Amino acid sequence: MRERPVVTVAVEDMGILLIGSVHTLYRNVPGVIDEIERFSPGYIAIELIDRNQESTSHEIENIRRMYYPKIFGIDRPIDITVKRYLGGTDPGVFLREEIMRYACLPLNIASSLSYDHLHGLYNRLFPGRFYTFGWSEDDTRRYIYERDEYMAGKFIDLMRSLKDSGITHERYVILTGRRHIPGILCILEAYRYTNDVGSYYAGGKVLDVFSLKELEDPLPLAYDKSRDNYIKNRFIKSILSSLFLPAYSLLFFIIALAILLAVIAGIYSAISALI
Repeated sequence: MRERPVVTVAVEDMGILLIGSVHTLYRNVPGVIDEIERFSPGYIAIELIDRNQESTSHEIENIRRMYYPKIFGIDRPIDITVKRYLGGTDPGVFLREEIMRYACLPLNIASSLSYDHLHGLYNRLFPGRFYTFGWSEDDTRRYIYERDEYMAGKFIDLMRSLKDSGITHERYVILTGRRHIPGILCILEAYRYTNDVGSYYAGGKVLDVFSLKELEDPLPLAYDKSRDNYIKNRFIKSILSSLFLPAYSLLFFIIALAILLAVIAGIYSAISALI
């Protein structure tokens, strides 16, 4: 998937700046901080449950520490997202998706490392773009589209609560992964005209009208079906991780050893030539 590594969209009439980034990259952190400082928000909504939750996201961790009093979490617990994905996905589909995800893992690692550590070369090859691999329809639906709806709904609740307390002219930043920006933007634009938190949005149809309560339900299907899917898909995930991850670890060890031996051989050759 070829996308810009950082996406910024301003909704001026609502006083909102949306910033989407790639969580695995640290090179873009200064740019994200600069965008927030220029916008000077009163509140920053981030892709966490609350501001005390630690994350592996470079830019979110930096912003969380720098602006802690202004931070609000708008995401749902990850275990609910995982349960809805595992319980709501047919095991045959899940198997194909997991194989694709693990097969693409080295490409995603290489893409992130190259972008951060070989940025000049990366940018010459792929100017202004960042590549990720392995996303499919079902995991996108659970991990992206549903959370677009949930985070937008939680953010609108935040704005409403501040308005009820008399704060009506505040500026906000929403900081999430870059794939969430189109969906959240569509929901906010729909809210501007309908004043309805659950308005349908065009970024990816999950529900014509969504509710936060429904999106917090860990069982997307009937109980028995969700349970069966969950058990089977957990088993599939365990088997594949026990196959792929050790194989990749061994592969990376062999590559590192080969590089080390090549360096030692080069040094030995240079010393021999001098002698």
